[in-house]
Amino acid sequence: MGVLALAAFANAIVDPYRVFALVDAAGFNARKPRAMEQGYLSKLAGVARVRPQRVIVGNSRAEVGLDPASTAWGDALVTYNAALPGTGPETALAFLRDAHREGRLEEGYIGLDFIDFLVGAPPSDTPSAESIPMVADPRARSLGPPQLDLPTRLGLLFSLDALRDSARTIAAQRLDSTPDLTPLGFNPMRDYAAMAKHDGYGAFFLQRDEENAAAYLRDPKFIFVPGTRSSPEWDAVDDMAALCGRLARGCTFVIYPYHAHILELFGLTGLAPSFDAWKAELARRLAIGSHTSAGVPSRSKLTLWDFSGYNRYTCEAVPEVGDRSHVVRWYWEAGHFKRELGDLMIARMRGGDAQDFGTRLPLRDAPTDAPPTGIAAPQSCAGASSAAKLREIVGRLIQQLPRGKTTNSLSSG
Repeated sequence: MGVLALAAFANAIVDPYRVFALVDAAGFNARKPRAMEQGYLSKLAGVARVRPQRVIVGNSRAEVGLDPASTAWGDALVTYNAALPGTGPETALAFLRDAHREGRLEEGYIGLDFIDFLVGAPPSDTPSAESIPMVADPRARSLGPPQLDLPTRLGLLFSLDALRDSARTIAAQRLDSTPDLTPLGFNPMRDYAAMAKHDGYGAFFLQRDEENAAAYLRDPKFIFVPGTRSSPEWDAVDDMAALCGRLARGCTFVIYPYHAHILELFGLTGLAPSFDAWKAELARRLAIGSHTSAGVPSRSKLTLWDFSGYNRYTCEAVPEVGDRSHVVRWYWEAGHFKRELGDLMIARMRGGDAQDFGTRLPLRDAPTDAPPTGIAAPQSCAGASSAAKLREIVGRLIQQLPRGKTTNSLSSG
């Protein structure tokens, strides 16, 4: 019993998953390199501890790109990043509800990922999918969300795995490359910065391009369950829109700034029509959701921003593999943008002047085959050498597909 008591004491004080928040001391346990091991529980505890007035939800793109402590917000609202890697709109809805139950929530920023809406697509926390290699709680998709109840807390206190992670937490405090999950739920990507310096950004982009191309080519994909005009992901969007209508400041729905490499791959793998249809369906559903139950328009409560187009940020040049001197300013790799770009997104959505970055899409209750104004036909900017490499990757992968299975099978449903 004495050993168990000491283990529980150590786990409570070191708090490797940022659940108990009893001590937060620089050089001892301030950085949490193991927090992603229990990401769902860490974010649940964070929402309850912070009781945010503004919450960010989404997947890993939002977790590493939208900094709740950014000065770009321009106000003093307490902001928490509840985005969780490897999860989709249903988990975003759960965290939005959790934040709302805390009683102080005024507005939400909701990151939406096209890939998460593809019926039959693999979960975005699998090795070949979009999320960077960070560990989300495996129960987030398979067994339903865990709860931060007393048995769960006791399990973390008396866990030998947690004790090992407590030791690792203390040992890693003075390393510049120590991963972290800040008290406000943001992942500053210190470990990725160290890996980029060692391996070069070109290697990161190439690896992710190959993984993305394989995922986009794999099996037929639809934005609706076949035979319907919906899916669990769309139902979650509808529920989020309804909840946002009850918030003082409403919600901003955000389409991520995919790097040009991803946009090019959408075209090369036949996903571009589905991508356009997905944007139009978002605008249509949010137009419906922007009315109160009494039928009175309340459009100021819901907005939809699209940062996915080709521009000087998303078209940032990628260094060659082996080039370790060139630093990519705006991206970690094609799917994950840096906080510097996230700050520009926040400023733009908050009324900034960057007219060449981001478009506020009009909300229109229109058929999905009539994209709203603001969804422009893409023009390539990936660069001749990069575009050739992407075509080579896709061509090689197509040759590996079973006979008769081509990108023609990809459809918007």
